[in-house]
Amino acid sequence: MKLNCQVFKEEITIVHLNRHAAHLLNAWQGSCFKEKAQRQTSAFGSLSQLVTPHSPAMLMVVEEKQLPDGHYGFTCCYRDGSGLVVVKVDNSHLCVEDRLVEVNGVPVISSTLEELNDLLLVGPCIQIVVLRQLPLTLVSTCFKQPAIVSVMNLFMTLLSVRS
Repeated sequence: MKLNCQVFKEEITIVHLNRHAAHLLNAWQGSCFKEKAQRQTSAFGSLSQLVTPHSPAMLMVVEEKQLPDGHYGFTCCYRDGSGLVVVKVDNSHLCVEDRLVEVNGVPVISSTLEELNDLLLVGPCIQIVVLRQLPLTLVSTCFKQPAIVSVMNLFMTLLSVRS
């Protein structure tokens, strides 16, 4: 009888520990979900921080196709304050120093490399929105032409409205 009570007590302890572990797992998953949602909602605020009147840039939509080896013709890294930045190109429409904004309509400004890799596995063709810094020669030329200055001011106004 004493042995049965001990076994019963251990089973109750195991059930209690399993419930506690499930509760902790649910809490952790909820926390991760909230953190990811907060990063995505702050994406446009981050975009407006990446572009200033002193460093104008343009948004571009680029379509990339997988190479025969299953990879794409560019390599990214994550930089604090800049997000996902292209660091190497090989047979790609992207340029080094392009900042990734969206991949297939999903904001990636605050995303990690792992999250980017998940998005790149979707298919043989992806659509990427990048933020490309204007060359200094073009910037100095642009600011001398009133029509282009107006377009740049409009772009900057739109960025500040979205944030």
